[in-house]
Order: sequence, then C-alpha cells, then structure tokens
Amino acid sequence: MFSRACLKSCTPLRLFQTLSIVKFKSTTAKMSLQCFEIESPKKNTLKILPDVLEDAELDLDKFKELFGKFTAFHVWEERITRNIARQTNPEHPFHNDPYQLKEIKIQSLTKFTPNRLGFLHINATVENSKGKKYGFPGAVFLRGGASGMLIILQPYDENGNDFGEKLVIMTIQPRVAIGGLEFMEIPAGMVDEENNFVGTAAKELREEVGMILNESELFNLTEWAIPESEPSNEVFPRAMYPSVGGCDEGLQLFVHQRRISNDTLKRYEGKMTGLLEEGENIHLKLVPYKDLWKSGARDAKALGAYALYEELKKSKTLPWTTE
Repeated sequence: MFSRACLKSCTPLRLFQTLSIVKFKSTTAKMSLQCFEIESPKKNTLKILPDVLEDAELDLDKFKELFGKFTAFHVWEERITRNIARQTNPEHPFHNDPYQLKEIKIQSLTKFTPNRLGFLHINATVENSKGKKYGFPGAVFLRGGASGMLIILQPYDENGNDFGEKLVIMTIQPRVAIGGLEFMEIPAGMVDEENNFVGTAAKELREEVGMILNESELFNLTEWAIPESEPSNEVFPRAMYPSVGGCDEGLQLFVHQRRISNDTLKRYEGKMTGLLEEGENIHLKLVPYKDLWKSGARDAKALGAYALYEELKKSKTLPWTTE
C-alpha cells in the first residue's frame, strides 16, 4: 500500500499535461516505502514509488542504477512519448479525443546478473477522456530488441567446385518459455545496452555457431525491406515485431552467405555451443535451405528471414554476385 504521506512528498511525473505515477510492486515485503527519481533519455523525471524491492539485497540506490541503465524501458518511453504527441495533427484519427499516458506501474523485474536487468514487466494506463472503459491494454513485457541471423552455406569439393544443395545453420536449445527443451530456430540474441543490432548478430554467431564475421559481412534484411520513417509516420525501429500484443521485442534479421569446404561443413553438424555460464546449451543442425519454410515453421525469425531473403533475390539487390 502507498501511504498518503509518500504520495504527497513525491510530485507525480507530468507527460503530455497528464499525471503519471510510476510504481514498483513486488512480493517480498522487506523494505519500507521510499521515493526516488530517475531521469529518462527524454529528460523526463520519472518518480519511482517502490512498495518493496524484488530482492532484499537490492537496495534503493542499486535499483536506481540498474533501472537507469535498462535501455529497453527508456527506448519504449521515448517512443510512446513521440507517438502520442502526434495526435496534435488534425488528421490523426485520435485528434478530437487524444489518448494520454496516465500511469505506469512497474510490476516485476528479472535480473540477468547482479548488475544488469534483463526483463521488466509494466502496466501502462493509456486512455482518453472517456476513461478506462475505452483505454488500451497496457500490460507490457519489456526486453528490448534482438537480432536473428540466417546463415546460408554452399558446400564445395576438394577441387573448389560447388556441390550439393545449400544448407542453413539452425540451433537447437531449451526454450522454457514455451515448455520445450529442443526448440529449433535460427541463431539469435538480445541486443546489448547500446542497442546495437548488427554487433549483437556478430557476437551471437561467434558464441552460438563458432563463426567469426565482420559486421560488414552481415546484410540487414529488415532495413532493406522497411524504409526509413517519414516525419508523418509513427516512430518505430526498422524491425519485425513477433508479439506486439504484449511485448516490445523488435527483431532485425540478417543474412550471411558463404561457400564452405565439405570438411569444414562436417564440423558444424551436431556441434555443441553456447555459454554455459549464461544458461545456454545449444547444438547445431544443418537443414536444406529449400526446406527452411517447413523445418523452421515454428520459428518466426526463420520464416521472416526466409520470406525477406526470397524477395531480396527477386529484386537482384543481393550483396554478393552469385546466387
């Protein structure tokens, strides 16, 4: 419960001329109610009213530090701020009764390490003058962006001649979120605190596949397909969103194609990879490229990359000359 004294001592955040109280809620009642502030990248001062903290060892100063470095929240806050502001345009469908961000409740968090937040669950109240009955669902699982990599291999023989069909590297690993221990997907990874998609792609290929690439060797399929936003459009990264109903994750999809000797190719099949200290237990599988639409049918990343790559071939804008 929030005391009246604390609510009076913490002036609520004003966004778009509305009151916005940011609250943190947890299940471990270990610490007394206190107030503090965090400045977002948009220079808004966020008032955090933590009822209790997720971890008894996580004091208020540490929580402020972690939250301040959690890029996913600040990117989301900046984006919704800019898109709500667009309602001032008389041609906007909500111009006559604009929606406003009135409250953000921070409901839970997950730490990847003692010094890094991984996930944040919030509930944002977005409504117009008609009130909650006409508001939008605001439960959001914040995790930030991610990169997915389509790696296409063309085998060649000892004479340097291409032979056989093109293959795609897939990873097989536990995915507890869907109740599985052997989920097959293309390599992928969450972006870092710098929100660097291509850097993440190169890093994950090194960790999950054992393939070392320069960032310039990865072709961004999503940036090819999605034009840069016009000033009149809503603000979004050039990414694919697989679960917009409740998650902020946007994926940028990359492709890399290379010729590879048959001997080297054999080293990939069944190879065990991943960082055990980060909970990764991965082994690799090679599947024919022509069957990817079936082999990867459960993986939104694989289907998205396959569709974009096929259209890329038709447009003849591939970054390599042979196809």
